[in-house]
Amino acid sequence: MLVGVGSFFVARNLLRQAESALTLPTPTATASPSTDVTAPGTDTPTREPEGETFGMEIGDGMEVTEDGARWAVFITGVEWFDKPCEPYGVADHPIVVLDVTFEVYEGTASVNPLFDFTYITDDGVEAETNLFGFCDEPPLEDTYDRTAGDEVTGKIAFEVPDGRGGRLEYHSFFEPTASWIIPGQR
Repeated sequence: MLVGVGSFFVARNLLRQAESALTLPTPTATASPSTDVTAPGTDTPTREPEGETFGMEIGDGMEVTEDGARWAVFITGVEWFDKPCEPYGVADHPIVVLDVTFEVYEGTASVNPLFDFTYITDDGVEAETNLFGFCDEPPLEDTYDRTAGDEVTGKIAFEVPDGRGGRLEYHSFFEPTASWIIPGQR
C-alpha cells in the first residue's frame, strides 16, 4: 500500500513538472495588465484587460509578434442587422457583422475566425457566433498558414442579445491580445 501511495505522489510531481514545461508562448501584444470590472446590473466582477491594444476604436488594428512571425488584425467596420439576410439563416437576436483584415508581415501565421474572436456585451454576456448573418458578403476564411505578404479580408458575425454594445476580443494563443469597442444597435 505504501508503494502505491508513494507512486501516486511521484507521478503527480512528474505531471506538474511536465505541465510547467509545456507553457504556451505569450505574444508580445499581451503584455498588458488586467483589472476587475463589475458588469452593470450585477455584483460579479469580470476580468477586462487594459493597455494600448485594448479598448480600440473601429478602424484600429494591432500587431502580434511570435516565434518569428509578425501579423496584424484590424477591425475596419461594423454593421447591425435585425435578422439574417440569408433565407436559411436563423437568429433569435440582432446580428452584428464585423469587417476584419488579417495581414501577415513576416513568417507564417493563422487566425481562426470561430475561436480567436469573442463578442462580450457591456453587461458581460458572451454572444454566440452566427455563421449565416453575412448578407452576401464574404466570411473571413482561408486564414490558416498564411505567409508574409498575404492579406485576407472578410466578415465575422455574432448574435447579440438586445443588440447591446460591447467589445470584440481577439485571442492569440488563447490569451486576450486586443479588443475593440463595438457600439450597440441604434
